[in-house]
Amino acid sequence: MRSTLLIIIAAVLVAAVLPVSAQDVDVKKLPGYIDLSKITIPVDAEDVTEIDLGPGLLKMMSRFTGDEEDGEESVFSGVFSIRVKSFEAKGDQLAEIKVIMDEIEAKLRKDKWEQLVRVKQENQYTTVSMLLEGERTIGTMIMSIDDDGEVLFANIVGNFSMEKIAEFGLGLNDSTLKSLREGWDAY
Repeated sequence: MRSTLLIIIAAVLVAAVLPVSAQDVDVKKLPGYIDLSKITIPVDAEDVTEIDLGPGLLKMMSRFTGDEEDGEESVFSGVFSIRVKSFEAKGDQLAEIKVIMDEIEAKLRKDKWEQLVRVKQENQYTTVSMLLEGERTIGTMIMSIDDDGEVLFANIVGNFSMEKIAEFGLGLNDSTLKSLREGWDAY
């Protein structure tokens, strides 16, 4: 816990001193952005993971995660925002979350996002959708919910490959990652 807190503090301090140009991007205006503000994590929720990384911090992180000598790009190259909300919900909260998922899915269809993965099993529903511009990914949206109350929403704005999702994790639980791998392999 202490090391996580130190990493967060260091990231905030570094983001504060980054050049203003790295922080100027208004992510909300980019086509791959999905508004997750309706998703409220319940106060009594357990197993909460919340990530909100913006352009400045991601640009700084990309400098430290690639291997320029081998020509390997960073996990974060071309990414402007990563937002994750993962938590456990109960009873009526699950019904509310399902309504929000339906609203987001309707928006994705309207805006011509491609649904790459859709896994519907007895107690789990997971989707992965991408917004493409030519051959470039400009947005990724992952949603997952199960009857046990595990909920996940992840929106990545920018160019981010499916392989990197598994590598980075994004707070996904093991069963969701397994569903994504199986669905991606089928695609």
